Amino acid sequence: MKYFSLIWISFLLFLGGCDYLDVVPKNDIQTIESIFEKKEDVSLWMKSCYVLLTDPISSVFENPAFAGADEVIAGEYTRQNLSVYRPGVRPTIPKFSGLFIGDGLQMVQEPYGNIWRKDLFYAGIRYCNIFFENIGNVYNMQDSEKRLWTAEMKALKAHFYFELMRRYGSIILVPENIPVNSEIEIMQQPRSPIDSCVKEIVTLLDDAMKDLLPMNQKE
Repeated sequence: MKYFSLIWISFLLFLGGCDYLDVVPKNDIQTIESIFEKKEDVSLWMKSCYVLLTDPISSVFENPAFAGADEVIAGEYTRQNLSVYRPGVRPTIPKFSGLFIGDGLQMVQEPYGNIWRKDLFYAGIRYCNIFFENIGNVYNMQDSEKRLWTAEMKALKAHFYFELMRRYGSIILVPENIPVNSEIEIMQQPRSPIDSCVKEIVTLLDDAMKDLLPMNQKE
């Protein structure tokens, strides 16, 4: 029994000195730092930002401008049975939620066509700011590419601001991200005056124009 115990202890000591066990598994959880190492991952980050803007603007389901006026007619089946799952908001949201706006049923608590939600346009603005903070760390991109992509993201951030402003008037401007562990008093930012919102949008677009390529010029 003592002989077996000595063998077992020696085996454990041998394993403790093996460097090959001390490795990070492939495809482990990504971090902001690891994403902004390679151009390919940053490209996916940019596409995610564009996707956040797409549906609320172009989708007949998401944009209440398509079905929120009273010239669109639909029955109860369309109102109640055609729905989409949205995590953290409601079990289901009517796809043609604009119909309820046309019916005069818009509400403050959970408004239809809401783009102020934390998982939509303000999430996009936060992702844009993360991009600005980390694009300089990408090792396999030329400086000209970084400037071009930064210009695209400035124009995209300006678009987020514009869509928020045209629906809500004065909005909260986020020049830099607030750390997620900040005190709640810091998190509760006030809305900026409407002229400050317009000025910020124009400034972002003016900065973007300096490095964006003309429409008839290929990259």
